[in-house]
Amino acid sequence: MTALLYLIISLAFGVSATRWVGLRLNVFEFAAASIVVGSFGFTWIMLLPCIVFPYSVALPLGALLVVALGVLLWLRGRWRGFEPLSRRMLIAWSVIAALSLLFWATLSWTHDLNPVNGTLMSAGSTWADFGLHANIATHQAYADRLPGNLPIASGTNMTYPFLIDFLSALFLKGGWSLHLALAIPGTLLCWSITQLILGFGRRLFGSFAGAVVGCVLTLAGGSFIGITLAWHSYSDSGKSLTKWLGNLPDGFAGSWEHNAPFFNPVADLLLPQRAFLFGLGIWLVIAILWHRSFVGDAGMPVPLGDLDGSGSAAGSAIDPGSRSAKSQTSRPARAGTKAAARSSVKAPVVVTQPAEVPLDATGRRALFSGAVLFGLMPMTHAHSFICAAVLFAGLFVWVVIHRRAEMKTWLIAAAVAIVIALPQLAWQQFAVENGTGGHVTHGWVRVAGDPILSFEWRNFGFLLIVLLVIIALLFRPGWRLYRPWYIPFLILFVLAQLYSVQPLAYDNLKLFFYVFMLAMLFLGALIMRIKLPTSWATGGLRTVAVVVAFAVIGTGGALTIVREYQLKYQFASADDLALADWVKANTSINAIFAGTPSTGEAAGTVAGRNLLQAYPGWLFNYNLDTTGRDAALAALMRGDLTDPNVAKYKPDYLVVGSNEAPGTTDPAGLAKLNKVYSNDSWTVYKLR
Repeated sequence: MTALLYLIISLAFGVSATRWVGLRLNVFEFAAASIVVGSFGFTWIMLLPCIVFPYSVALPLGALLVVALGVLLWLRGRWRGFEPLSRRMLIAWSVIAALSLLFWATLSWTHDLNPVNGTLMSAGSTWADFGLHANIATHQAYADRLPGNLPIASGTNMTYPFLIDFLSALFLKGGWSLHLALAIPGTLLCWSITQLILGFGRRLFGSFAGAVVGCVLTLAGGSFIGITLAWHSYSDSGKSLTKWLGNLPDGFAGSWEHNAPFFNPVADLLLPQRAFLFGLGIWLVIAILWHRSFVGDAGMPVPLGDLDGSGSAAGSAIDPGSRSAKSQTSRPARAGTKAAARSSVKAPVVVTQPAEVPLDATGRRALFSGAVLFGLMPMTHAHSFICAAVLFAGLFVWVVIHRRAEMKTWLIAAAVAIVIALPQLAWQQFAVENGTGGHVTHGWVRVAGDPILSFEWRNFGFLLIVLLVIIALLFRPGWRLYRPWYIPFLILFVLAQLYSVQPLAYDNLKLFFYVFMLAMLFLGALIMRIKLPTSWATGGLRTVAVVVAFAVIGTGGALTIVREYQLKYQFASADDLALADWVKANTSINAIFAGTPSTGEAAGTVAGRNLLQAYPGWLFNYNLDTTGRDAALAALMRGDLTDPNVAKYKPDYLVVGSNEAPGTTDPAGLAKLNKVYSNDSWTVYKLR
């Protein structure tokens, strides 16, 4: 019941906060923004008293603060009503919203540690990553106050990413199962992200159809080599297409074997990497807010006719069916009519430059709201924080060059973000003694001897062509207002190949995702601006363009998503859960467990205890030196409690599996230890 109350409070807070800003959103954008901002704001506000007080005081206090702030925002809000949509668009978006909810709910339900026949099940990359998030969430939920340590490496300070796991910890502490505490916020955030991509794309380019195409291409993305890998797999299988699709042998969005790890966003980012949900969701909200600050209510002038070289800009980001669109007085005559002939003779060609819209009260409120969210991002998701900084930098440079009267306001917004962000950045930098582990790379994850052009083509291929088209169009006068939105991310695309912000260079995939998403929204808009003399020819060519784009860009990713529905991996067995039950009933939340690292160490992932060291894939990006921990574990597996590393890390229990690798244990030495629990798979020794 408490967990459901938390969910209701967070959503209500999101509604109040979104209403307060005063943007004219449609119902889908409003719902999505409310979910993202509500869950994000609720988590932050609940966290602050938990840093100081025990949960018994902090959680009621935090909930009261959320309610009080929500009421204040509601009373001081500037509600302007929902943006009306045409009947056709309302139906289309409703169908998309329903289908996307079904899509995300089924994937989250099956992947997020689903209880099945006394076990916990997962799939794909989620199976490997969710142990980290489960360990953090359970460790925080089962304690009496917010722990200050990172449970996957005992004695290490808590640091990024943990904010979204703290949200799940609140739901878990409020009575939900671990499965529900992970799956429900995951489903809501993924659904919201989908609607916000559509809303942002539509606002940026004025085309809902283009936004739909861009969103689908984004979610179905992957390495350019994907379609080739899929074709070879199918042709070599000797199976019919339906049988091959019914049991896909692999994911085809990318391949480590071919050094092409530009994997699918759904399978390898949104499902497994939970911090990315907060990061991307908040980035999209910020982008919509700053878009309103940048261009006002009228929307971005869209150069509908610029592809013919005229340089004219026509239309706006308002879709047909809205009030603003209906109020427009000029309407182009149909091609081939006398009116069109007369207008072509009498009307001179006028090159319309995009309007510079000054900041109004709503624009300032949107700017500063985005700045606050921007400042709260470092502990949320580092890569998304970088991309928000990139976006702000692009818009700020434009303001400095073209709108100097507003520069002071933007500087104040930057100062607000910096003041909020600096303590978090300091926490991240100094929480681990070795820093964050950023380093220079030579072509992202390119290996020595792999030609750079070949590597780039295998991974990005068609994306590179789209980026070149974007660069060419940005030089045209009609596209000038798109420069601050795209030039910074074109620069980021280059820099992300030369510097990794974390020890694992592969994680720059998250930076490339933002470039890819913006490029796909651009591509979708371009496709929807194809115009031929007749409507059927226009529709036909657009359809062909969409099919070709999806085949080239989305085949590998789409097949990877299909395979996610087919995969079923056991995360925790019945013996694992029995071990976790014993640990929860018989040990302290502060106890330290040593054992062979794996993705499903139940003492940590399910019972929430500290681990001497967890799965190396979880630890790598924390830039930890695990030499001493490795030595301590090796000594313990021999039954040696005298090793100085054992004394240094002070583990309380040793967990030994029945299938440990040969030569890693000494049965005689282990026999001297105090055995306190065993089942068919696990034996637990108390060390002190």
